[in-house]
Amino acid sequence: MNNNRPDEKWATCLTNFRSKRASILVDLSLRTVAPMASHLQLFVVRVDIRNPREDGLFQRDEGDTLFAIGDAIVEAVVKPQNQGIQAGKLTTDGKILYYFYFPDQVILRRFGIFSRVSNADSTPATLEKRVDLVMSKFEGYKYQCFGSKEPGWEAYLDLLYPNEWEFQMISNGDLLSHMREQNDDTAQPRAIDHFIICPSQEIQMKIKASGEAMGFIVTTDRTQQTPSTSVVNTR
Repeated sequence: MNNNRPDEKWATCLTNFRSKRASILVDLSLRTVAPMASHLQLFVVRVDIRNPREDGLFQRDEGDTLFAIGDAIVEAVVKPQNQGIQAGKLTTDGKILYYFYFPDQVILRRFGIFSRVSNADSTPATLEKRVDLVMSKFEGYKYQCFGSKEPGWEAYLDLLYPNEWEFQMISNGDLLSHMREQNDDTAQPRAIDHFIICPSQEIQMKIKASGEAMGFIVTTDRTQQTPSTSVVNTR
């Protein structure tokens, strides 16, 4: 537990952001407390990928360096006074953006955030300066820090937190991870049922025909004495 927050629950998924490929890493546990009235200052660190792929994500051979940069930024920004909360990370369009929220005793000053809390030698330290120190160890990487007051936690709730489709992708990934932990060969084909509830028998028949045309086998075709009917397609 940190900053009166729930235990962290991290998830990642591939999605699209502004019509571009994107990868999101997010702490799902913050949804139960967002927005936190004590942490309304948003602080973002953007790091440019040096050699992005065509889709804007990073190449595998640059991954280790970028992971090291991310770990160092989190360590430098969040850990010193244990004030900040890491909400998530967005990778898209050749950039990686790290999102943090800070408490009210942290105030904005120009482009960065100036902390009222002093470091060990009583010299005030800005979050930007901490990031500057980190990035000085990674030559050739461009970066930028910016922040704003964000009472509604829009960056977390509207950008980072997954929608229904993204949640399905996360669940699929969790299932595959569990299968691998059980030494299940995920490369082996297996039947998957798709249960569809239809508002009318007419739509049911259309879905049935479309499913069969795509190679699905209709294993259940049921009409109920209710406004909805159902069909199960298996492939």
